[in-house]
Amino acid sequence: MHSQNQIYTNNNNNNNNNNNNNSNNKFAFSHPQKERSILYIFTCLQATYGNNWRNQFKSGINDSDGVDTGLKTAQKFWLQKLDFFFNSKNGQQAIKDALNNLPLRPPNLIEFYELVKTYWTQLDIKREQDMCMQQLENSPKLTPEQQREQKLRIRNIINDMKELFSKRANMFD
Repeated sequence: MHSQNQIYTNNNNNNNNNNNNNSNNKFAFSHPQKERSILYIFTCLQATYGNNWRNQFKSGINDSDGVDTGLKTAQKFWLQKLDFFFNSKNGQQAIKDALNNLPLRPPNLIEFYELVKTYWTQLDIKREQDMCMQQLENSPKLTPEQQREQKLRIRNIINDMKELFSKRANMFD
């Protein structure tokens, strides 16, 4: 078995270009970090599902490093599809949550993407709820009637945001 580092040895020359592209986002992974993350995802899925996971990608053709080309191709496609989630803190947490809540059978790329997207949307909604509640707690003291009105207003805002996030999540389909 070959080490995970052997899979992406040719991409080290692109580090400087990729780091410049991600300099505006403090959560953005550089390309090698994303590749390591895909390797981590594949390792977790293989540890969970065993050979059923890895065998679905086998082409029977190995590259010069002895790595199956089907596996490398799958990793590249997964990297491209999940790239959006690597660039935000919530996206990275959503991937972790998805890995901690896997279905009974090995997910394909589309199923895993949908699982991550579900957790990502939930994290965004929770963040917005927390911000609203913090604003309410920091606001001037309100009468009980004003508090009820504000909570109802916040509840309506949260429901609107859930609908908005649901539409936003669907735009990736």
